[in-house]
Amino acid sequence: NLLRVINCFSELKYQVPTDTGKEKLLQILKEGENQFYRLFQDLQTPLYTTDLQGKITYYNKAATDLWGGAPEIDKEVSQESVTWHNPENGQRAAREPHPVEFIKRSGSGAENELMIERPDGTQTIVVPYASPLYDGSGNVSGAINVLIDITDRKAAEKALLDSEKRHRTVIQGLPAAIYATDKAGYITMYNKAAAELWGREPEIGKELWCGSWKIFNPDGSELPLDECPMARTLKDGKPVFGEEILVVRPDGSMRNVAPH
Repeated sequence: NLLRVINCFSELKYQVPTDTGKEKLLQILKEGENQFYRLFQDLQTPLYTTDLQGKITYYNKAATDLWGGAPEIDKEVSQESVTWHNPENGQRAAREPHPVEFIKRSGSGAENELMIERPDGTQTIVVPYASPLYDGSGNVSGAINVLIDITDRKAAEKALLDSEKRHRTVIQGLPAAIYATDKAGYITMYNKAAAELWGREPEIGKELWCGSWKIFNPDGSELPLDECPMARTLKDGKPVFGEEILVVRPDGSMRNVAPH
């Protein structure tokens, strides 16, 4: 909505009447522009505008805080004091994507994640979203670029991945056979001890209830896989423990197992 208002003001500049109401209209326009510029300055989201050549024409305080300094008006974004990196590999980018150019490339105006390194060495990961600005004839005259700071989100994602990796490492190192399924019963993970117990490695996401080739009751009768302890737990929603089963491996050997 704010962009549409800016475009309306831009269009009005090219349609100012020549009658006696011109001065009043210009005054209203000036006051309106000042109000919206003040509004943009108060926004907590970094944003700036450029002309067709990518030179900065306006920026707000949040943008200077993000960059770690105030750029010069009519200076290209790529010549800013900040350094741009690819957050996936940390490699330095040649320049920040030209806002007008990546509007043309992507259509949506959204670009991949970028890492900003400020002059003091601190870093921030952002996703830029650019939208075109138009002149009175409907031609693109520049762009407004909004920089969404996703540093905290990326840090939380990394912490979650690191935590999951640590837990998987612990589970893989346990001597007890451990595996898990989704609510439908399809195996989602298992550790090395489970594969050794089964004598095989089941296919993740395609095999149901457990990785055993066959299961028997202690009396020697065969236990259907859909009645195994895991299948009963999923069906009844209750834990199963204190029982004993016989796991048969593909080579015919058996193991006595107390499932929990």
